[in-house]
Amino acid sequence: MIRQKGLELSNFINNINGCYIQSTNEDKQHMFKTRGEVVWSNRGKQQWGGIHFGENVLKIRIDYPKGKFDLDFFKENLDLPEINYEDYGVSGVRKVITTKNPPFDSIDVILYPNKLKEYVLLTSKCKDVLQEIVSASCRY
Repeated sequence: MIRQKGLELSNFINNINGCYIQSTNEDKQHMFKTRGEVVWSNRGKQQWGGIHFGENVLKIRIDYPKGKFDLDFFKENLDLPEINYEDYGVSGVRKVITTKNPPFDSIDVILYPNKLKEYVLLTSKCKDVLQEIVSASCRY
């Protein structure tokens, strides 16, 4: 189920104009890439997110221009609660906290099997969110 849901998302990303998926780590991760570059890069960086297929969790990370979206935007459109780093075993969405101060913001979508059983990942709202992120993040 984890792999199936993740591959559905990968296939959707792969069909967004100007985007593609790069498989890494013996196909345990898929990186979301643009054929151009992301707007926060001046060195041709192409990656704007990815999926990690865990043994018992699907982790999705999405990068986007700093300040462009807030956590409430993702909670509402993905119909998921806010979670913290300490919330092991709980599905939801969280803002990525880092000390590196990158030129972009990131969110993690964490989905465990108990949530994946009932959760429809690629709703029309989710697809719209992904299209909006690509529009805001990628130059072709």
